[in-house]
Amino acid sequence: MTKFNGGVENDALYVPAATAAIEQEWKAATDRRLEILAGPSLLTTSVAFKLKDSPSTYADFSPYVSPWANEHALLHKGLAIVCPSRDGGCLQNLEALAKNRPVARRVTLTLTPRLFGFAGTSDNFVIAIMVPR
Repeated sequence: MTKFNGGVENDALYVPAATAAIEQEWKAATDRRLEILAGPSLLTTSVAFKLKDSPSTYADFSPYVSPWANEHALLHKGLAIVCPSRDGGCLQNLEALAKNRPVARRVTLTLTPRLFGFAGTSDNFVIAIMVPR
């Protein structure tokens, strides 16, 4: 099997696989709408664009970048978080959000990017699902 080795530094290769995984985990937890997607900016904005629910983003966990993701929204709206397992800062932010509300599902998945029939280097991602309150 031929593999391609990236060429991007922002996890863009994983967008299709992450989108499919988030959709699957969200649907397994609730039939309600996903309203906010949190995580690293470039990954979350790309994935949010492709998700069926078209959620807002909480990019880089920053109220400055995402002022609509205020404290009330983060406590009550449907929220999914996606973090590359190697991103310690993202995982710390996930844990901080999880302290304030129950996590319905949390999974660590190995995602493999695919392009034109070629597989890229697999990487691990953590997805946390927090259903609307």
